[in-house]
Amino acid sequence: MSLPALLANVPPLHDDASNWAIFTMHFQEAMEAMNRWGHFDGSTTRPVLKDTTHPTNTEVQAIKEWEQEDRAT
Repeated sequence: MSLPALLANVPPLHDDASNWAIFTMHFQEAMEAMNRWGHFDGSTTRPVLKDTTHPTNTEVQAIKEWEQEDRAT
């Protein structure tokens, strides 16, 4: 299932936040289903270079992938 399809199940948050509990429950479930919740709660952190002056190709690729995933959330 695509992210837009999952997010279609998330009710819009009312201006007065009267539906906060149901909104946040559905939103978190949708993000967890897409393996993106960690970008919201901070548990998935950006990879860190071991040596900032000599990054490896693997480290650079991991950072690019993390940043792409972060932009998608």
